[in-house]
Amino acid sequence: MSQSLPQLVSDLPEIYQAIFGHPDISQETSRACIDRLDKIAEVHDALSTRLGRPLRILDMGCAQGFFSLSLAARGAEVHGVDFLDKNILVCQALALENPDLKVTFGVGRLEDVVAALEPGQYDLVLGLSVLHHVVHEHGVAQVQQWLSHLAEVSKATVLELALKTEPLYWGPSQPEDHLELLQGYAFINELGLFGTHLSGIERPLLVASNLYWLSGTEAQPFERWSTEAHSLAKGTHQGSRRYFWAENTFAKVVRFNGERGAFNRSEFDRELALLSNPPVGLSTPKLLSHSQGANEGLLVMERLQGRLLLEFIQEGRVFNSQTLLIEVLQQLVALEAAGLYHHDVRTWNLMVLDSGEIRLIDYGSIGFEAKDCVWPHNIFLAFMIFVHELTSGRVDDPSSLRAVSISPFNLPEPLRSWLVSLWQKPVSDWTFKMMLDALFQAQADDTSTAAVFAADLCGQALEQVVQAQKLHIAYLEERINAGNNYWLQSDDKIRRLEEWSVQLTERLHHLADGLHQSDLRVQQKENELAGLYMSSSWRVTSALRWASRKVGQWRGK
Repeated sequence: MSQSLPQLVSDLPEIYQAIFGHPDISQETSRACIDRLDKIAEVHDALSTRLGRPLRILDMGCAQGFFSLSLAARGAEVHGVDFLDKNILVCQALALENPDLKVTFGVGRLEDVVAALEPGQYDLVLGLSVLHHVVHEHGVAQVQQWLSHLAEVSKATVLELALKTEPLYWGPSQPEDHLELLQGYAFINELGLFGTHLSGIERPLLVASNLYWLSGTEAQPFERWSTEAHSLAKGTHQGSRRYFWAENTFAKVVRFNGERGAFNRSEFDRELALLSNPPVGLSTPKLLSHSQGANEGLLVMERLQGRLLLEFIQEGRVFNSQTLLIEVLQQLVALEAAGLYHHDVRTWNLMVLDSGEIRLIDYGSIGFEAKDCVWPHNIFLAFMIFVHELTSGRVDDPSSLRAVSISPFNLPEPLRSWLVSLWQKPVSDWTFKMMLDALFQAQADDTSTAAVFAADLCGQALEQVVQAQKLHIAYLEERINAGNNYWLQSDDKIRRLEEWSVQLTERLHHLADGLHQSDLRVQQKENELAGLYMSSSWRVTSALRWASRKVGQWRGK
């Protein structure tokens, strides 16, 4: 006779989850489930809406089946797996109680289940507070491989990860950064932090995918993604940001921990504030959604259809620099009127739209302080460098130092006269409104400034020398990096030679062992032969052997 559900529950070593549909026998539950279910249900609904059908879900480490049955109740087809047979007996009893739900359960180990998964078998996979046991048993590298396979065969994954700082026996086995396990995923977003019954340390609940960004109840397929916003970024943010481009949307995930954590949080807050309430006169993309957790933030906005000004310049595209300059100044004037300044006006922070308009982007770089993010720090002098880049059609690598070009001497007219007129006033009096008005006046006057004073020539010469030194330093750094790469390659070659030498030595030892064994066998045969010569039977039969040789000789004649 089969056991009743209460009996099966009482046999459990731990009632880890609420018993689905049975609050009467769920009083001793180790962990709350409803708070996590709310977040997981959002992911389920978003993905189901995107696919336009019920989801196929795998619940790895399903325990007593609360999440499996709850998602099945939302219309999903769910299969739960747990290594403990007593858990599965409870799950199967609950499935029998709910015959209208498409849910099945089986005993199995996570590592075996993941390794056997095939593409398209499941849409969504859950792994809630189960991976730390697998990491402890098999190591970080092996779990990374399994999860990378999971990322390729499923559409999205929801994981709750234990942390190295938790005071349990498996803690030291966990990676320093829990996201190391998810290196095979492009999009990772923290849904929240949730407490456990084991310690006061909360665990992150994450959604990850190689196909979609997921926010709230929306899942959007992305075309491409990168850890770099542009070609000259070169690891500026140390991998702490990820950018996702979809057909009509653009998403950004920034991390709030690590070396760039505080800076990222500050820029995230500024960008969210500006996109939520843009100043008058500044056109910005529509903010579609956002989320902010303890360790990271997500912004989703309308995608501007166009390309970076940096790309236009690098490709040698022809454009009207004065028209673009006026449009940029007009946007800076709109910010200035609201007491705001863009701290990073660069060619990679300007988008040339398909319509030909130009838009400031990187709204996290907009704040109340009138100061550029790097040398020369003065926001107006820094803008002059941008003007030189715009008109020269050349953007230097910004590493270590920007191009040293703040004087008007190498600019074409009327831009030369424009900046000369500005230099007649104290820099402390400059504003972007003044710069815009002066540019309109210079265009209207259409005259050139012919007078060049000795001080001007001196300043120009100094700029040229400093710029030449900057370029030379960049050249030396490139050579040093090339040399480092050469030695790294040489070290790699030496390492391979050492490995080959070890292999060859092992083969020689093996061959020597074989020769030694052969020598032993030869010696054994020689000893046996010598023993035979010394035996009495050999001496007794000597006459017979002599007669046999004679007969042979006679027959051969």
